[in-house]
Amino acid sequence: MHLHTLSVLAASALLAACSSLNPVTLARLAQLDPMTADPGAIAIRLDLPDGLVVPPGGATLDIASARSDTGQSVKARLALTERAGIWALDPADAARLRSLRAQIRQWEAEAPEANSGSFSLGITGCATGDGPDPAAPVRADLSLDGGASFLPFLRGASVAQVLEMTGPDRGAVPLCTG
Repeated sequence: MHLHTLSVLAASALLAACSSLNPVTLARLAQLDPMTADPGAIAIRLDLPDGLVVPPGGATLDIASARSDTGQSVKARLALTERAGIWALDPADAARLRSLRAQIRQWEAEAPEANSGSFSLGITGCATGDGPDPAAPVRADLSLDGGASFLPFLRGASVAQVLEMTGPDRGAVPLCTG
């Protein structure tokens, strides 16, 4: 199987240097098979400082796969929604993702060497008011059981450190619009 493993929080304004990522959680993620993990069970809990928010549509789960032998491909970006401080797929999108994975599994069975793809979870932040304090901490926890329990994922990173690594302008939080 050539589908890459889950790369969590791998998008613009919330990922920090590897030293801020929890090694135990990363080890558990390395064991996760994105083709069998229940998409309805993946959830994120964020602890963001004042002045930093995730805008509507700013949290996504992306899946893509392509067959080199037939030229067929599938690609989907599914928005995570926030409920009671936890970001997750709504049930309709979780069902859509299960359907896409069934198609990818079929391709994998037909031509495993011709199939490649990716599965990722992305979070983008934007500034409100005067924006966040650059020294304020950013924390993220990951759940693989629908929010029943959480693993620490991102710790010990300030807004400035996060932006240094991933900000679109290398140090500036984009202002929220709308």
